[in-house]
Amino acid sequence: MAMETVTDRNSQRWVIISIAFAAFMSKLDSSIVNISLPTISRHFDINPGTASWVILSYLLVQTTTMMIFGKLGDDIGLKKTFIGGYAIFTFSSLLCGLAPSIKMLIAFRCMQGLGGAMLVTSAFAMVPRLLPRSLLGSAFGILGTGAGLGVIVGAPVGGFLTGFFSWRWVFLINLPVGILAILIAYRVIREAKPPERTILKRLKEFDIFGTVMSFTGLFALIFALNRGEETGWSSPLTLGCFFAAFVLLLLFVVWEKRHEHPLLDLRLFSNMRFTYANIAAFSAFMLMAGSGFLMPFYLEMTKGLVTAQAGLVIVVFSVVYMITGPFAGKLSDKMDPSVLCAVAMISAAACCLTFVLTLSCRGLSFPLIFLVWLALSFGVFISPNNNQAMKLAPRNEQGIASGVFNTITSLGLVFGVTLFETIFSHFLPGHSARVDISSAPTHALLAGFQNAYALGALVAFIAFVSSFLIRNGTRHR
Repeated sequence: MAMETVTDRNSQRWVIISIAFAAFMSKLDSSIVNISLPTISRHFDINPGTASWVILSYLLVQTTTMMIFGKLGDDIGLKKTFIGGYAIFTFSSLLCGLAPSIKMLIAFRCMQGLGGAMLVTSAFAMVPRLLPRSLLGSAFGILGTGAGLGVIVGAPVGGFLTGFFSWRWVFLINLPVGILAILIAYRVIREAKPPERTILKRLKEFDIFGTVMSFTGLFALIFALNRGEETGWSSPLTLGCFFAAFVLLLLFVVWEKRHEHPLLDLRLFSNMRFTYANIAAFSAFMLMAGSGFLMPFYLEMTKGLVTAQAGLVIVVFSVVYMITGPFAGKLSDKMDPSVLCAVAMISAAACCLTFVLTLSCRGLSFPLIFLVWLALSFGVFISPNNNQAMKLAPRNEQGIASGVFNTITSLGLVFGVTLFETIFSHFLPGHSARVDISSAPTHALLAGFQNAYALGALVAFIAFVSSFLIRNGTRHR
């Protein structure tokens, strides 16, 4: 469905604000719960492995449905998908805030993930359709900043709401914000011509089989990674899930190569520079999500902080990122973004290694240095990498490419939470990450954190290598 290009400067600014805010809200709710997990765990008397599904359920559903809503947006109209995403997201936030049990909370988070997927995919697809070509780079940079900022400010906002009110307000705060966002989007986004093909015809062409295989394959993989510690890595359940994931995802790739209207256009990855940008994003977001998940536990369980205090400490990360991110986005228009990304990720790797060596030091000096250093690194990475991924995408396929890019970054978030939690849990007594682990030996806690952040250094180095290779990759148009 065609959309009217916005020519008025004031309207263009409002369109960019509306779209960037959608990316911000969607990513915010993938991270705002992190700081509240210890409180939610105590409220429902669950362990961190179970609590992590409050995050993973949202990320998994969002990740596995982005391609679906990207295609549906073309069928029923991006404006309808965008506003519909806001509506589902806002309503499910109310349900999450009222959830009477952990099972219901996880179920409502799945629903919230659907709304988040609709928002992100339609937001990125609307940029090249609503804005003139001269503004695309800046707009995508702002979107990337909004999405990254949403991941980062979740901790301080969640800590404040949980500490001074209740963990339920982490979700309920979305109600007035979501309603206001719907009203703004309805006024500033325009949709014009009807689709060239009927909705029914497009739905008949939809890759349903590919959708089912991708969703079930990813779910089996994440389930195996998350539950391997508790059920045993060699247990029939874990091995069965790994095998099912391998078979389903392999069949998905084979199917997508042959399908006339694939859910995922694999030809995008024939451009190696685009592929490297996606690998870098996947690795970097693994570190961001994994650190975001563990940092509240580290501050509360080894430094003795309460939730509100931990949130105030982590707000340092947000402030530094907010200053660095927009500046780096503008700088990436004047120099090679891959250079900025490579420097940022080798810096992040060094940051994690330094933190591993100073985890056992007393006081908050080294955690604060870590947060500032890591924020500078991600501030220099996120916007430039988002810009270069969109610029490296094949011409006239930015909408599809943005869907792929967002799916991969979301997968990075899912894998980050899963792997960091798994490694941390492995070093606790009995290999079980119980919520009440204040009685666990200090050396066991520190061993868990040290090994998890050693993994962080490794994935940051992978992001560095991928960013470095972008300059020498083969361009394919």
